[in-house]
Amino acid sequence: MPFLEAVLTGLAGLSLIPVGMLFLQVAASLTWRPARKAGTEMFCPPFAVLVPAHNEAKLIAGTLQTLRPQIRPIDRLLVVADNCTDETAEIALAHGAEVIARRDRTRHGKGFALEFGIEHLGRGDPPAAIVFIDADCQVAPGTLAALATLAHDSGRPVQGTNLSIAGVGSGLGARFSEFAVRLKNRIRPLGCRQLGLACPMTGTGMALPWDKAGLVTLGSDNVTEDLVLGLDMALAGHPPLFCPEALVTSSFPQAETSQRTQRTRWEQGALTALAHYLPKVAWRAVADRSPALAALACDLLILPLALLSAGLALLIGLAAGWFVLTGLAGALAMSALSLGLLAAAILTAWWTNARDLLSFTDLVYIPAYILRKIPLYVGIALGRRIGWVRSDRD
Repeated sequence: MPFLEAVLTGLAGLSLIPVGMLFLQVAASLTWRPARKAGTEMFCPPFAVLVPAHNEAKLIAGTLQTLRPQIRPIDRLLVVADNCTDETAEIALAHGAEVIARRDRTRHGKGFALEFGIEHLGRGDPPAAIVFIDADCQVAPGTLAALATLAHDSGRPVQGTNLSIAGVGSGLGARFSEFAVRLKNRIRPLGCRQLGLACPMTGTGMALPWDKAGLVTLGSDNVTEDLVLGLDMALAGHPPLFCPEALVTSSFPQAETSQRTQRTRWEQGALTALAHYLPKVAWRAVADRSPALAALACDLLILPLALLSAGLALLIGLAAGWFVLTGLAGALAMSALSLGLLAAAILTAWWTNARDLLSFTDLVYIPAYILRKIPLYVGIALGRRIGWVRSDRD
């Protein structure tokens, strides 16, 4: 009996760490205000834009059309046509990009393409900063200069606002996914910025100062190479910064099966990174007495929203049953507090950032959305793995 009480109480106490961090991030994000535009432009160093592209013939033209107006004569726009079997390279050339082709059937994944592009840039006069943009994105005006300038001036990696859009007429599941992306890729990083903490890298819209590009290995088949890049840079002493002024958007895949595959890949990668990096980050935080790394470890513990909610619901159910059997309320009180903080964080994020996307009545269906994702997590737990595949947004 004492052992079971200790286990339940320990799990309930542990749940307060990620939920408390999430609540703190959401609350801190409310204090951010957009910076007023200065009367003169800040100096922007020469930069290169690196676009990895695997069979993106249908979408890359639209991406390059948003990039070209932001490229000055001193900058470079480099497309890596990565194992392409379509006209990606020809279309990129026609839109004024420098193109190199990568042919390697044994090493798949965006990380290898990024590494290939960086090696190419290093053979000539290297830029001051590199900006990474996926080939299926829309890049808002001013984004490239904002990312490159902050990376160069701070000497640290930078992540811009990276949002995925469900689109007009999308179903409730897709809109829930868009809300989850807003929370993960905008609200939480804003909170980290306001708290002076490292920002997790979330994908397209990243930048590195050139002198830091060789500190970590990008070439891997990891499906969350962006998250791993940020963690490796933080462990190397260069925690990433968030740049809210930079905005990159992309569309969710139209087909439900493609959406499911993409979500599975994202969440599988996040859980794999958690298992691999949490011990490293936590140990370094203790060994170096680093509050920044300790906060990063707490951030890593924030599971995907549906999984976190399902886990807390299960925990509070067990704690309630234990209370009925024994009258001991410690685990129930802590798990109820965690659930309350989670609900407060989600409702605050929705009220301030997603009322255009979800109505209040839509929120009633969140439990059903969570239940639909249980098989996904069961599959991951059973060892099912999805490697890198191109998301079909055609």
